[in-house]
Amino acid sequence: MLHSWNVSVLPIANEKESYRELKKIKVDSAALHLLSPKMFFFNLKVYDVSSIQANILKQEMLSIGGEAAINRRALVLSKKKGDVILSGTLKQFKKLKEKLAYQPFKLSELGDVLLSRINSLIKESEWIVKDKNLLVSDRPLVMGILNVTPDSFSDGGKFENIDSALRHAEKMISSGADIIDIGGESSRPGAKRVSAKAELNRVLPVLKEIKKRFDITVSIDTYKSTVAEAALDEGADIINDISGLTFDKELARVVAEKRGSLVIMHMKKKPSNMQKNPVYKDVVKEISFFFKKQLTFAVKNGIPQAKIVLDPGIGFGKTLLHNLEILKNIAVFRSFNRPVMIGTSRKSFIGNISQKDVDKRVGGSISSVITAYFKGARVFRVHDVFETKQALDIAYRIENG
Repeated sequence: MLHSWNVSVLPIANEKESYRELKKIKVDSAALHLLSPKMFFFNLKVYDVSSIQANILKQEMLSIGGEAAINRRALVLSKKKGDVILSGTLKQFKKLKEKLAYQPFKLSELGDVLLSRINSLIKESEWIVKDKNLLVSDRPLVMGILNVTPDSFSDGGKFENIDSALRHAEKMISSGADIIDIGGESSRPGAKRVSAKAELNRVLPVLKEIKKRFDITVSIDTYKSTVAEAALDEGADIINDISGLTFDKELARVVAEKRGSLVIMHMKKKPSNMQKNPVYKDVVKEISFFFKKQLTFAVKNGIPQAKIVLDPGIGFGKTLLHNLEILKNIAVFRSFNRPVMIGTSRKSFIGNISQKDVDKRVGGSISSVITAYFKGARVFRVHDVFETKQALDIAYRIENG
């Protein structure tokens, strides 16, 4: 039915976008700060809440015009714990914090946690590497993969000798890579472990030459503390640990002592068996709990939180549906106030969807990267640096003008 009104939907997702729209209609400058926090909603999920806590949260949230969804058993004060979803504006969550400050049952500390989670979505996190913030102006970072292994799933054997490795590193750097990630042990499904000595023999010569020839940040893909220590001594900047500090408890201490930066990745089981029927009750919830635990462990061992990035580990003990669920919910992992790294490049879930071999998955890889960027990821570990960098540059300009 035709009518005389012209109405459009405004897809406002953050404070930057609300400011932009308010300025377009020439709102008074004094009103900008008042109106902006009211223009977009946040939905926060609080896990494992007792029935008493849930009912208090619901009562207080409703009293300020927000919404709260609780387990129906909580209404009859069931002893079982459940999850709570709180929905409201930034202004309402600030009011909720004030109200919870006077509540018992540990609710007084929840208000700070809720606002911290909201701030992690509003404000971009730093990633400090060698005393510099790599994520300046929230520009996405491209981490180029350099596997010096004979058996990696996509490029195994291509860059085993130092000359071919250096040529590939130079190509990735000229294509716009921000970081080069050197791996000396394959983590493909079914891969077997190699000794620290063998890994060092593959990694160190390449690391030394890259640091000698190029001004580039270098990451070492390892979970072994001995490899990490030697690499950091030779100028490596970041340790990318696929086990998230679970395989080698000494790794956190080494990274802290050598003042390195760290990627904590989630993986279920080990590369040798991770794809044998991985099962989760709630994959996003389980990864979130893992990150909370491992972040606490890393900080207790002396690694500043600002030096840590989180990677939910696409394809590491996950089915196709698990991977898709993770990519849809990247914002959940940002709630730890740390940047999120995603490694989807050429992986099997893209092949499962597209029915294409490894060397024909560039389009699918880029699609997953751009989706992840708009969902909140900021670091991307990829094989195809040139194509990914170009795609992210366009996405960044669309997002930021």
